[in-house]
Amino acid sequence: MYKLFEQLMVVVIGLAVVFIGLPIYFAETGEWHNLWLWAYDMGYLVLLFVILPYAVFVLLPMVALKGLDLLAVAYDATVGRIL
Repeated sequence: MYKLFEQLMVVVIGLAVVFIGLPIYFAETGEWHNLWLWAYDMGYLVLLFVILPYAVFVLLPMVALKGLDLLAVAYDATVGRIL
């Protein structure tokens, strides 16, 4: 279930960046033909709104929980045996 939510979040945010960013970019620049420049700018937006939230809200908690799990195992293997 969590994996499905994770994938859905990436798809929804990515689509939002494309469908919100494309009209805003074209409206501000007036360059309706310059898709290469739009794609270059969208690369930064995808980095900001897809990759960074994914890293902060998905990968970082997973790594933190795995680290806590390893600390608990190490504690049980050392202090837990002594007590």
